[in-house]
Amino acid sequence: MTQGSVLVPLQLGRAEQEAALLDYSLAITHSAVYLHCSGPAAEEPPTLATLDYVTHCLEPAAHGKPRANVYPLLPFLGWAVERIATQLRDVTEVVAAAEHADECHALIDRLNAVRPTVGLPSIKLTLTAGHVAANDAAAPAQQGPEGGAASGASSGPEPQSQQGGESVQAPRPQSRVIGEWPSAPALQFKKVAVGGTFDRLHAGHRLLLAATAVVATEQIFVGITADKLLASKKNRELLESYEERQAAAVAYMELVNPRASVMAGPLTDPSEPPLCAFDPEFDAIVVSEETVPGAHTINQVREKQGFPPLTIVVVGLIYSRHSQAKLSSTDLREADAAGTYHTT
Repeated sequence: MTQGSVLVPLQLGRAEQEAALLDYSLAITHSAVYLHCSGPAAEEPPTLATLDYVTHCLEPAAHGKPRANVYPLLPFLGWAVERIATQLRDVTEVVAAAEHADECHALIDRLNAVRPTVGLPSIKLTLTAGHVAANDAAAPAQQGPEGGAASGASSGPEPQSQQGGESVQAPRPQSRVIGEWPSAPALQFKKVAVGGTFDRLHAGHRLLLAATAVVATEQIFVGITADKLLASKKNRELLESYEERQAAAVAYMELVNPRASVMAGPLTDPSEPPLCAFDPEFDAIVVSEETVPGAHTINQVREKQGFPPLTIVVVGLIYSRHSQAKLSSTDLREADAAGTYHTT
């Protein structure tokens, strides 16, 4: 188990195929996993496909460590190697597949050339020989020639669960857009809204927040459900405070998109439309499939005021591979209450 956070070089368009490498990276740290994304999908303005690739980046956490701190870092949002070297002070290790050794050595050289100039220690490189399954992460690893772990374990078939005697796979999330937007096919908006409770920030929350950060070019407003509206929630005493939930949501989006300003405010009355319903400067809202009706209601309010409708960006739900159920803060609180949740 590494003592710090890890950086994983990742071709964004291959995130789904690299799930086992992401599993392994999640398994070896209790700190953050930063995904140093590359390729056209990471370097060019976002499209719907970009959001699906980001979904694949966050899905592995849902299957074992749903509350893990996973951050997709895209160059078009300013995450050049020099920023990674100086801003991600907690990174101690780069984890990558052995077949990418040459490019990873070049990356390490660039990172370690910059870090001493800001008083940071060098980063080490761990190479895995092939795709390492998460279940093998705790096993002793052989030392490769680079001084990092080298394991020949390969991942098995996609885990499935049994329902009614049949093998069932979790649904594949697909992003979509409702409405029109001037920059199509690029998904870019000056002022974007998103909202939620965001208790125990999990992979599903992170997808919603990451998608918002990816499509916003200037401003983000995140509405956070006020404490008083959560009094009837199960295991209410375990709910994080408004301040904790706000801080986590804002910090996550600020890191994913350091170019956008992020503001937050409480959602205090479920019968009242949020701020974006009354501000003509908003041009998009990011929602999950479950909350699409609420976005339509907001657009109805805007229409009555003569404002243009918000473009509705819809991200898919992330499901646990083990339970076939979508990730839920309620379930995580239940696990905490029962003392059965042990991973971050």
